[in-house]
Amino acid sequence: MTSWSASGVITKGLAMGGLAILTYRMVLYTALMIGLLGLRGRRLTVATLRTALPGGTALGLDITLFFTAVKLTTMANATVIGALQPLVLLFVGPRLFGASERATGRDIGMAFLAVAGVAVVMFGSTGLPDWNPRGDLIATGAQFAWAWYLIASKRTQQTLDPFEYSAATAVISTIVVLPFALLSGQDLSWPAASNWPWLIGLAIGPGLVAHTAMNWSLTRIPVWMSSTLSLFIPVTSVLLAWAFIDEDVAPVQFVGMGVVLVALFAVVLRPSRPAVPA
Repeated sequence: MTSWSASGVITKGLAMGGLAILTYRMVLYTALMIGLLGLRGRRLTVATLRTALPGGTALGLDITLFFTAVKLTTMANATVIGALQPLVLLFVGPRLFGASERATGRDIGMAFLAVAGVAVVMFGSTGLPDWNPRGDLIATGAQFAWAWYLIASKRTQQTLDPFEYSAATAVISTIVVLPFALLSGQDLSWPAASNWPWLIGLAIGPGLVAHTAMNWSLTRIPVWMSSTLSLFIPVTSVLLAWAFIDEDVAPVQFVGMGVVLVALFAVVLRPSRPAVPA
């Protein structure tokens, strides 16, 4: 999650279109994953790609929407809206993973408090030059796509090695991204030499390191815990954007972010309940 926090900030700071950055990042990331998979004596098969299709499609949609959003709205809005993703799993989780994840009245109350906090963040940035409601809407779509990715990956990796799954989703998500990039009208020409270190860094850090680590962890921790850790992204991203690309953040937005984080932590860190008897 810490690695992903830098992804949006680097994208915001590069003098390239969001989908142009994403195209080069994904092609580099996919080539890196396939090369490393080959060094391990493995190769992707049609069966593997078919198994990874739901997760790869969700990942492609998520990163396409997110990279577009950070170019249209503030970093604070894009990341805090994304942090609401645990609420999606809070309501969907019981149907997928059993009664132990059923929401209580307290959970629902905290969910509404989190929504109120996001409203403060969004309205707090209306006077900032980087704010755009269209970007906020796209960021909302990205959080639903990311929830889909977590659910699909949790189920799929019972049969696939995490590294093999990461390589397969890299291929599929790149295929999903390319049509959006080509139809966007953004300049996809060869990047300037000064941009390549950042593009390679995006492929290695938020790509290889973050996705492989996340896929490895999904087989070892509950899916709600994976979504909980995304709460670190807004705070880290906003601080990085403030420190390195001079993005303005209104004081009231910090209040809203605090409300969001407190409410979401209260939801996902609620005391464990005993297992339901058979």
